[in-house]
Amino acid sequence: MSINLWQSSWPMSGAAEAMQALSAFGQLPGRHVSLPQAPRFERQEDILTWGVWIESAAASLGLDASRKPVTYGEMEILLRDGLSLLQIGFDGGARLLAVSGDGGDTLTLIPPSLVPARISLAKLKTAVAVSLEREVETSLAGVFEGVALARGLRHKVLQAMIDQRLSNVRVAELWKLDLPASAKLWTQIRRAGLPNNLAGFLVAYGAEYGLWILSWFLVGKWALEGRFDIGWMLGWGLMLFTLIPLHMFAMWEQAKLTVSGAAMVMRLLLEGSFRLKPEEVRFEGVGQVLARVFDSEALQALALNGGLLAGVSIIELVVSAGILAIGARAWFAAGLLTLWVVFTFGLALIYHRCRRAWTGARLDATQELTERMVGHSTRLVQQSPERWHDGEDESMAEYVKKSRSLDRLNILCLALVPRGWLVAAIAAMAPAVVSESQSAALLAAQLGAILLAYNALHRFSSALATLSGAAIAAERARDLVEAAGRVESPGDPAIILSTHESPTGPLLEMRDVNFRYPRRSTDALKGSALKIDRGDRLLLRGESGSGKSTWVALASGTRLPDSGLLFLGGVDGKTLGERVWRRRVVAAPQFQENHIFAGSLAFNLLIGRRWPAEKDDLVEAETVCRELGLGPILDRMPGGIMQMVGETGWQLSNGERSRVYLARTLLQSADLIVLDETFAALDPETARLAMQCVLSRAKTVVCVAHV
Repeated sequence: MSINLWQSSWPMSGAAEAMQALSAFGQLPGRHVSLPQAPRFERQEDILTWGVWIESAAASLGLDASRKPVTYGEMEILLRDGLSLLQIGFDGGARLLAVSGDGGDTLTLIPPSLVPARISLAKLKTAVAVSLEREVETSLAGVFEGVALARGLRHKVLQAMIDQRLSNVRVAELWKLDLPASAKLWTQIRRAGLPNNLAGFLVAYGAEYGLWILSWFLVGKWALEGRFDIGWMLGWGLMLFTLIPLHMFAMWEQAKLTVSGAAMVMRLLLEGSFRLKPEEVRFEGVGQVLARVFDSEALQALALNGGLLAGVSIIELVVSAGILAIGARAWFAAGLLTLWVVFTFGLALIYHRCRRAWTGARLDATQELTERMVGHSTRLVQQSPERWHDGEDESMAEYVKKSRSLDRLNILCLALVPRGWLVAAIAAMAPAVVSESQSAALLAAQLGAILLAYNALHRFSSALATLSGAAIAAERARDLVEAAGRVESPGDPAIILSTHESPTGPLLEMRDVNFRYPRRSTDALKGSALKIDRGDRLLLRGESGSGKSTWVALASGTRLPDSGLLFLGGVDGKTLGERVWRRRVVAAPQFQENHIFAGSLAFNLLIGRRWPAEKDDLVEAETVCRELGLGPILDRMPGGIMQMVGETGWQLSNGERSRVYLARTLLQSADLIVLDETFAALDPETARLAMQCVLSRAKTVVCVAHV
C-alpha cells in the first residue's frame, strides 16, 4: 500500500494534537487538556529548546516523552514497539509522524485525518532516509561494474553496503510516549499486560493439573480395579500428551509475566532513585547505598519468580483439599491438610523474622566493610595499627550466629513441611485403603491429590527464602517506589518559550526565601532576597556554614524553598516546571559533590547536553576544553576526547576534574550558570584561563567563593 508521508504527517505546530491522537490510539490514560500550538523554530540548534517544549506538553497531558536520537541502523528497533512521535525532514521543513508499533514488521501511522494507515518498517525507513540512500548508492555505482550478479542478489548486496555505511548516521529525532513512573501502580500493571499474562498462566496451569488429577482417576479405573481396557489406556495417554502443550503455554505466559513485571519494577526503582531528594540520602553511608542496589536487583528477580511459585502452590493446595474432601472420612483428610497449611505458614513467619534479623546483620557488616575500604587511607594515617580491625570479629560473629539459625530453619522447612505431610496423609488414608470403603478410582485420585499437595508444599518451601528476601527488599525499596510516584510540576507550555525569549525583567529573583534542612533546628537560609539581571557577573562570598551551597541548590532547582518566592524570568517554579528550571539554571557543585563517570571524556562533558553527540557537539566540547587549559592532556590521550576516563580509565587530577566539571556546565548553554567554589583546586594561572573562558561563554554567571 502506497502512503503519502506528507499527508500522513503532522506539522510541527500540531505536535500537541499529534500526541493526543497517538495516546488515544494507544489507549494511554492521559489527560485531555487544551494546549497551545507548538512554536516554530528556524535553527537546527533550537532542537534542545523544542525538546523542552515536547516534554512539558507531554507532562501536561499526563504522559512521559523521552527523547531518543534515531540512527539509520537503530530506526527499526526503536519504532517496532510502543508509541513514537518521529520528527523527519522534508524539503518544505520538518514534519512529525505519529507512529504506533506492536512488535511486528508493520507500523500504524496516525495522520491528521485520524484514519489509521498501515506501513511496513522497511518502507518507512526508506522513505525517511531516501536522500541518504541515493547518495550512498551513487557512490557505490562503480563497485558493481564488471561484476556478474543476479538482480535480486545485487540488490541484497547493495542494501547490506548501504546499511553498513549509514548505520551510525542520525536520520531523525524521536520521542517515545508512555505512562510516567508517577502513574498509579494498577494503571502501570495494566499497561504492561500483567493481568492477561497472569490469567493465561493460571488457566493453563489449572488445566494442566486438572488433567493430571483426572489421569490418576483413569489409572484407578483400569489398573486398581483390574480392568485393562485399551480405550481407557488410549484416553489416559491422550491426556498425558495434552499436558505437554498446556505446560509449554503456562511456561510461556510465566516468562512474559516475569520479564514484563521485572521491567516495570526496575523502571520504578530507577525513576525513584533519580527523584530522591539530597537530604533523603545524605545520612546513608556508602555501604547502605550499596545494599540498596543489591536489594533493588533482588526485588525484581525474587518477587516475581517466588510470587509465581507461591501462587501455583496455593492453587495446588486448593485443588488437593477439594479432592480430599470427597468420600468417606473427607473431613479428616481435608482438615489435616488445613492444619498442615496453617503450621507451614506459622513456620514461614518465624523464618521471615529470622531472615530479617540475618539481613540486618549482613547489611551492618557490609556497611562497616565498605566504610573501612573507603576510609582506608585515613585510617592508616590517623589510627594506630592495633586498632585497625576493631569490631570486625564481633560483627562477623553476630552474622555467623544468625546465619546458622537461618540455615537450621531453612533445612527444617525444606525437610519437615513436604515430607511430614506425605507421611501424615498416607497414614490418614490407610484405614480407607484397608477397609475398601471407597472406590479404587477415588482412592487413586486422592493419592494424586496427596502427591499434588506434597508438590505444592515442597514448591512453597523452596520459594520461602525467595519470597522472604523479596519482602525484606521491598521494605528497603519502599522509599524508592514512593519517590517514583512523586509528580513533578510539568510547567505551562504556553509560557515556557515566551519567558525564554523575553529580554525584559530580572533573570532570577528571590523574595524572603527560607530553607531548613531535616534534623536541623535552625534555618540554613532565612529571609534571603536577591535579584540577578541578564548579563550580570556576580561574586557571592561567605564563611563556611553561611548558606552559600544552600543558595546554589535553591537557585538551580535541586532543592525547593520551605517558604518565600523564587522567580525565573518573572515566572515561578511551579508554572515554569522543574525540568525547565534545571535546564535554564545550571550549577557546578562543589568538588566533592561532583563526579566523573566511567565512560568517555566526551560523555562526561556532554552528559547534560545531549547524547549520543553530534559532530558539532564534539567540536565545541574540545574547544571549551582547550580554552580551559586541557589541551595538553587531550593531546596525550590516545583516544583524544573519546578516551575512557574514570576509575577504570585515564586518571584525572583534581585540577583536571574541576575543569571537566566546569566545561560540562558551560556546554549546557544555560541562561544562568552558578559556580560553587569551582576554582578552589586550580593554580592562579589556570584559574585565570578558566575565568576568561567563563566570562566569554556564560550569559549570566554567579561565582561562589569562600572568604
